[in-house]
Amino acid sequence: MKKKPKKQAPAGSISLARLKKEVLENILQTELHLFTFTPDHFNEVMSSPQGFGAQDLKQPYLDLYLYLLGKHKGKLVAKLIGSKNVALYLKN
Repeated sequence: MKKKPKKQAPAGSISLARLKKEVLENILQTELHLFTFTPDHFNEVMSSPQGFGAQDLKQPYLDLYLYLLGKHKGKLVAKLIGSKNVALYLKN
């Protein structure tokens, strides 16, 4: 079976490695807050009229979310802050 090609981020955009570094810095500073997704991190057209979710994140933010979800399995918490701002935290 052929593998699907990975979606490439546009040249000059933020990389997954840089996002992971930002998360690590946040962990070291606050120990709970990992990252906050802002409206710029989501697609303009949402997949559901009822809200938005991980499937609506742009690359590489979707990859970051999936990485954090895999790394912190049952400890990752997403909180809605205002309109289209989602903060990721770790449970104590």
